[in-house]
Amino acid sequence: YNISTSLEESFYSNIITFNSSLLSDPDNTFSELSVVWRSRTTDTAGTLEYFSSSSVWLAIPPNTILPSDTKFRFYAKTAGTYALQYDSYDGFLFSTTSAYLNIDIAHKNNPPVVDVTPTSLTTYPNTLESFSATITDMYDTITNIFFHPVSVDWNVIDVLRINTSVDPRDYNTSHTVPPVDTATTPFLFNVSLSQSDCTLKFDIIWIPDKYHPSGTPTHTFDLWATDSRNQSSNLIRLSFTTSANTLPSFVRTSLPAYIPESNTNLVNYTIEITGTDTIYQKDRLNLQILSLPTMGNIFDSVGNTILPGRTLPLLLSTHSTENSTYPITYQPSPYRNGNDSFTVRFIDPDGGFSTIATVTIPITSINNPPTSSDIYTSVQEDHSTIITFYASDIDKAYDKIQQSLTIHFVSLSHGTAVLSNGTEITQDSTAPIDIPLLVNYTAPYSALI
Repeated sequence: YNISTSLEESFYSNIITFNSSLLSDPDNTFSELSVVWRSRTTDTAGTLEYFSSSSVWLAIPPNTILPSDTKFRFYAKTAGTYALQYDSYDGFLFSTTSAYLNIDIAHKNNPPVVDVTPTSLTTYPNTLESFSATITDMYDTITNIFFHPVSVDWNVIDVLRINTSVDPRDYNTSHTVPPVDTATTPFLFNVSLSQSDCTLKFDIIWIPDKYHPSGTPTHTFDLWATDSRNQSSNLIRLSFTTSANTLPSFVRTSLPAYIPESNTNLVNYTIEITGTDTIYQKDRLNLQILSLPTMGNIFDSVGNTILPGRTLPLLLSTHSTENSTYPITYQPSPYRNGNDSFTVRFIDPDGGFSTIATVTIPITSINNPPTSSDIYTSVQEDHSTIITFYASDIDKAYDKIQQSLTIHFVSLSHGTAVLSNGTEITQDSTAPIDIPLLVNYTAPYSALI
């Protein structure tokens, strides 16, 4: 005989037992009959179970023969009307017609369910991070979402908004969360769940605009939902941690392979100073010049002379992995050589300093030619006079060399020349001497030497 019952989703039916009003056999007594549950369409809607001899409830596979005094129950999963077919069996024959357990499963007004992945994030300034959230309500299609700041510093937040997407026809509706005090009513907005799967998927977008001055604070928010009957979902606490500011760092200096000592023709050389920052994205570092070189001058990228303490903007174009370079123009002073240097450091927008780096510039010494000038003097015939030679060497003036100069006498005629040490000078001779040079010249007759 048919049986009818009703229950709600996520509930068990009353225990079903069979008696003579449901099973009968003119040949046998009731206690000798068995029950056979046949194929059914309720596997996805619920589970049919029996109370076993080991005192536990077990699922019943189709066509299982069980004693008629067995206790049965049904667990409902999804709302709807379902029929479970069963036969009676006397040990030899099955019943000629099947009976049914007809079950009407009603919707249970369950509260909405909120799920968020992940529930905590570490964020960087000007970098978008987001939570992926889902709200499910099997009963209602209208849901209120509450977003309550529990502990948050709004001074470091650039963007906090919730983007909802119901289906492709109604996608990416944005709700900006205003900077409200934690003691006020939570931020509330209404959404419609998808009619097809009773689900709403949305993203919570978080973009801090700077680091917190006190380090790495954690901002917390509570998220929950209510349905049209004011039933509340589970509450999920979300946390955003603003990453601590890491200091910028000096990477390297790129110099020309060869910087020779310059003379009066000044030459410019490009020095590239490279720095990085492991956190900042789309923000500027400053390159600060702390001390200047002593054997030359430096200029910025547009040709302005750099003074001590000057800061230069250095753009970091990408996050974390990209180094950035600032070009400095170096101009050696005339006739200077050796290791010149100046010091720099990098500064991020939050005032974090890198360590001080020394930029060393090796200037290769070159031998500059000495200089001399014409000398005009007069002496009477058959008389002698002392001639003083003067010459200069810019290298010796800058203490680059210690050796004496050598004078080369290209031509000599009409007289006799003797060095101050008594050595006679001949044509095309040389003499290593110190400056000034005294030469005793005796003229035999009037002449222009």
